[in-house]
Amino acid sequence: MRRPIIFVLLAGFAALVAALVVYSALKKREAEVEKARVLSVPIVVASHDLTIGSKLDQNSTKMTRWSIDSIPPGAFTEHTGRAT
Repeated sequence: MRRPIIFVLLAGFAALVAALVVYSALKKREAEVEKARVLSVPIVVASHDLTIGSKLDQNSTKMTRWSIDSIPPGAFTEHTGRAT
């Protein structure tokens, strides 16, 4: 009778340890994502392939996050047309 109780206790302990490991990994990942978000800035990029000389409109561009360290020269940070 003692064997099943010990097995259940060990299984419960293993489940608790596994839950703590997963929780820790998720918190670490969340911190990394937040750090990357802070170190990036929204810029305007093409939303699809553009041909040379094509007219741009709101459907031709979209906003995306870009690393602050590698923003291309002259990149637009808003759809209004202001370059950085």
